[in-house]
Amino acid sequence: VSLSSGYNLIANQLNYTGIGGNSAKNLFPNSGLLNGDQILTYDCGNSTVYVFDNSCPSGFKVGGTCAAAAPVLNPGMGFFYYRNPANYSGGNNSVTFTGTPICPVLPVEFTCPCGTFELLSRQIPCEGTYENITGLLPQNGTKLLRWNGSGFITYTYQSGGWTPSLPPISVGEAVFISAPCCVEAPSGLGLWLPLDEPSGTTSANIAAVGYDGTQLNGPSVNNGYVFRSLCFDGVKHSSSSADQ
Repeated sequence: VSLSSGYNLIANQLNYTGIGGNSAKNLFPNSGLLNGDQILTYDCGNSTVYVFDNSCPSGFKVGGTCAAAAPVLNPGMGFFYYRNPANYSGGNNSVTFTGTPICPVLPVEFTCPCGTFELLSRQIPCEGTYENITGLLPQNGTKLLRWNGSGFITYTYQSGGWTPSLPPISVGEAVFISAPCCVEAPSGLGLWLPLDEPSGTTSANIAAVGYDGTQLNGPSVNNGYVFRSLCFDGVKHSSSSADQ
């Protein structure tokens, strides 16, 4: 993966199966040559900056102190890599990831609320599309942001196509993706459970305050047609709400 001076939006698309897994300490073994470079991870609007520092056991500092552990950069997870100009030798520097492709390839899991951005990539070193990254079809209002080295280009899906036209996503590239939320609840509706929570046993009622559902017997989280969904076995799984 080529690295320019400054910020690069990239991804590791190979699964490192050795001890420590996809820890950045494994993925960037020559961290002593990278002091001052940074890795920025993103989680539902919150970012963490890891600064390469080989004086730390983890190989990184966060907020000026040694991090307890290096960040884990699994296939499908995007991150910013900041190439410190002091370490930049001109042209495009590069980083080589080693490992094996995930097989079978599974769609990435959305972990943030609908309408917010996830930083994602394909899990294997092949060109990407919205469909093969998420396992979903884009819906009206879906947005995808690509980094061009100094800012973002925003692509919006509307009326059956992307505006502007969305080219293939490059090998090793990560993108921000936002899946739209359901439409607003109709006036007077008392109960609407989208069933799109990433975890837990509560199904939020978006039509009114209170009367959230309680998931019973462990229905599993799955990708739905638009966003996340719950998978019920038709026998013992359910979500129950109190009477209004």
